[in-house]
Amino acid sequence: MSYKKLISFIGLCLIPFITLLLCLQTDMFHENMTYVANQLHYHTWYQLWSIFVGIYFFIMMRMIYQQCFLCPSFFRYLHVLLLLVMILGAFVPYDMIKFPWLSSLHVDLSLSAALSYLLFLMIYLFYLYQRNFHLARCAISYFFIGIMMIMMFFIFQGKITGWIEFLYITSLSWYMVYLIHLPL
Repeated sequence: MSYKKLISFIGLCLIPFITLLLCLQTDMFHENMTYVANQLHYHTWYQLWSIFVGIYFFIMMRMIYQQCFLCPSFFRYLHVLLLLVMILGAFVPYDMIKFPWLSSLHVDLSLSAALSYLLFLMIYLFYLYQRNFHLARCAISYFFIGIMMIMMFFIFQGKITGWIEFLYITSLSWYMVYLIHLPL
């Protein structure tokens, strides 16, 4: 099995499956994955999952940027920083009663990691738009359909839930697999 097929299998099947298993440990439509992380018997699994997904996203972002030769050293350092922020966000505890400052840090780190991945993908799509308009038009459409779907659920539910986190992780991993298979 080639490296690209293996990384595609992980993004299309393994990450969504593991994410769904973690999300199903709670009421996906009312609680988020932090609730699962606060359960003692799932805490280690949640942290291992965050490391796995963080490393996977790091590898995928590197592959996406390298396929179009858009990988200056500045982006390399930002990708490493983003990986650390994502993993650190999972390791910082969330308990508003005992640790209000750390709980705020947890939310800030998690949200900044999620938004940073979207920003990095928009930078790539802008580059792709300049390089190949026809490929970019389809890729940009898929990107914004995914964002609108997640935003619709966020507005409908009024908070970040396990369902929204599952949609975000799954759609982002599927979208990254789609991008590495574009014929550039």
